[in-house]
Order: sequence, then structure tokens, then C-alpha cells
Amino acid sequence: MSTIIQIKRNSGTTAPTTSDLVIGEMAYAYDASNNGASAKLYIEAVNSSSAADIHLIGGKYFTDLMDHTLGTTTA
Repeated sequence: MSTIIQIKRNSGTTAPTTSDLVIGEMAYAYDASNNGASAKLYIEAVNSSSAADIHLIGGKYFTDLMDHTLGTTTA
């Protein structure tokens, strides 16, 4: 039997807070306003003090920063 993984979504331009997620839960803030401020993937994890913290882990925002043809190596 397969497992369905659902990522929380937000059309806002701000990161989720620790009250929005639980440890290990992911959220994607997509850029509905098309101003480039979001389109980022976040996960809640614990920091070195064992406190909940939100970490930015990826998203379209970062792939848009690449200045070369994707899928090719550069020297």
C-alpha cells in the first residue's frame, strides 16, 4: 500500500512559523503575487538547543538563481 505525502501550501510571501508546522513537517510558500519573494520549501526541525526551528531547504526560488543551462556541468 502506498503512502501519500502532503506538503502544506501557502500563497503568502513569508516563511511558516513553528506554530504552523510540527517537527518533520514541510510547507511550500508559492509565489501567487509573482514578485519573487517566495516559491520556497521549508521544513521544521530542531536546532542545536533542541528547540523547534524552521529551515529553508529548497524550492523554485533557488533554481531560478542558476545562471547556466540546467542539466549541464560547468567548470
